Amino acid sequence: MLKGIGVENLRSFSQCIDCNLKPLTVLLGRNSSGKSSLIRLFPLLRQSVEETTTGPVLWYGRYVDYGNFSEAICKGSDNNETIILNFKISLNTAPGNYWRSLDDVNLFPFLDFKLKIALAEQNKKTYAKSVSFEIDGSTIEVIPNYDEEYTMVYASGPDFNWKTKAEATSKKDYKFLPILSWITETPKKSNYKEQVVVNKKFIEEYNAYMYRSIFREKEQWHNEYICKQAAKKIHRFFHHNTKYENIYKELLGIRSYSKDRLEHGIKELFKNHAHFINNIRDSCTRNDLLNALHPFILLKHYNSIAELINVGLFKSLLSIKYLAPIRANTERFYRFQDLQVEEMDHTGSNLAMILNSFSEEETQAFQEWTDENFGFIAFVTTDGSHYAIKIKTDNDNEEHNISDMGYGYSQVLPVIMSIWLEIHSQDSSSDEVIFVIEQPELHLHPAYQEKVAYLFAKVINAAKESKKDVKFIFETHSQSMVDAIGECIQNKVINKDDVNIMIFEKNKESGTSAFTASFDDEGYFTNWPVGFFSGN
Repeated sequence: MLKGIGVENLRSFSQCIDCNLKPLTVLLGRNSSGKSSLIRLFPLLRQSVEETTTGPVLWYGRYVDYGNFSEAICKGSDNNETIILNFKISLNTAPGNYWRSLDDVNLFPFLDFKLKIALAEQNKKTYAKSVSFEIDGSTIEVIPNYDEEYTMVYASGPDFNWKTKAEATSKKDYKFLPILSWITETPKKSNYKEQVVVNKKFIEEYNAYMYRSIFREKEQWHNEYICKQAAKKIHRFFHHNTKYENIYKELLGIRSYSKDRLEHGIKELFKNHAHFINNIRDSCTRNDLLNALHPFILLKHYNSIAELINVGLFKSLLSIKYLAPIRANTERFYRFQDLQVEEMDHTGSNLAMILNSFSEEETQAFQEWTDENFGFIAFVTTDGSHYAIKIKTDNDNEEHNISDMGYGYSQVLPVIMSIWLEIHSQDSSSDEVIFVIEQPELHLHPAYQEKVAYLFAKVINAAKESKKDVKFIFETHSQSMVDAIGECIQNKVINKDDVNIMIFEKNKESGTSAFTASFDDEGYFTNWPVGFFSGN
């Protein structure tokens, strides 16, 4: 689950801006204050993971256009070489084949990781200058040397640094964390000999088999090497007669990514070492031990953690449902097309196609839902080889073509439809949905703006009951939507802790900064800037 995102040295962000993602995250600020640059990071990252690219970021794609690296980088910063991307992500650390019962839900808890990617440019191409992850104060950083035959890997903690080498990596390996093949002290020669009669399929399969075999051997060597180094580091906590070999062999069995699980693991592994157990009863000594050992354990499991983070972040970014600020105009009539629609287009251009694809039951359910939340229904009518979108409101007995209605209907319907598709989706492959919407209030009367905010809150509340992680991230200039969120808190539709209001400010000297405004239990702001909407 994506819990936070941050950026530094992008456009007007000369300093690091971190955004903690709550179920409801609202970005506010004057025009050109930087909020659009932050919210468009989400579609930027989705288009980057959807496509096969030579680097981590696709600056120009299906959803947004940042130009290129040199156009995206902050011009007023002292750092004119790198753009920093930060992620906070919560991941399930249970093995993939592990069946979790009700009695052991905390055996493999969700853990919070931080991922940092430093982007740079060479020959007009963006590449990863470095990439690192952090958990519980320990960091593993990978710094590729693309011109040499190795990659440097640094493990660090409080007052502790250690480094090792992995084999060379290429720029295309760095979508996020690269999977590393370790350099061994005594590399084994391959037994493979080129065959006189070339069977291409056989050779490909054999090469793949040999690669996996050699990779496993290097991984095993790396694990033993790291555990030996760790044993030397923590030997001082044991009785002086304890052999290094006995410590390192026990460390081979540890699979703990967090410090609290590591503490539990070492107490269990070394429970027969009375001197050691007595030593770590002291909290300061125990912390010293964990600070010394934890980076080594993360380095030992680097590839497993890298795969865990990569898969989790890919899933989170692919779960982004983005709606752009200028949504497509509706038409009076549409031609029939035999196209399968999987989700709402980011401009809302396929709204009519989705409505037309509904079964009778789906149409009825959608109408009941929109009537309950907004007081109108939408449906399609056919006329020969064409069909049209019709709108009927509660205060009108007649149905009207959407082209004859206010412009607000064409702007809000894609938002409503995108939400309805997700909450009624039968796809169980993902339990996370991130709606990213620019200016959902466009062309809407304040009363409808309030209804949109209430809908967001009600969907979040319902998602909690179904154990689905639903987030709404939107930027707005609407005081009505902000006030409606306060009312939702007051009326217990949503909890104040589920809301994050970020307010952006910009000045010539330091660029964009942001702070958080908070609600109390009654839905009133505790630190709202006076005159924000009025400009006074």
